[in-house]
Amino acid sequence: MAFTALLLLGAVVLTIVKSSTADLDPATPEGVVQQLVTALFDHDHVAAEQLLAPTSRGCTRLRSDDEITAVTLEDVEVTGDRAMVEVEITRSSDSPFEPGWSSHGTFRLTRTDDGWRINEAPYSLCERW
Repeated sequence: MAFTALLLLGAVVLTIVKSSTADLDPATPEGVVQQLVTALFDHDHVAAEQLLAPTSRGCTRLRSDDEITAVTLEDVEVTGDRAMVEVEITRSSDSPFEPGWSSHGTFRLTRTDDGWRINEAPYSLCERW
């Protein structure tokens, strides 16, 4: 009974945290990454595509083989017209007896006339087309 209550409490906390995420400045590399991740979670492929650089390797769909529960900003490095945004990608487990797991990835961006655009997204996050 206590285990079930703990699981339910965890689900409620996760929902509250997801709904209270602060919007980052969309003119920054991390803000563009947040916009892309939000578009991917919303299945808004048109919005996702608008955030990609013309030379991008493509990232308009989340990988379908894993349940991604969170993408957490870890670090941002800007050098001139290039930027790298490091993230942690958290997935849920298929089993209630095993914890989820995380991997780390890097978004690479270029500053264009239209603002920051994504050249490359972590393979563990996106399907390629």
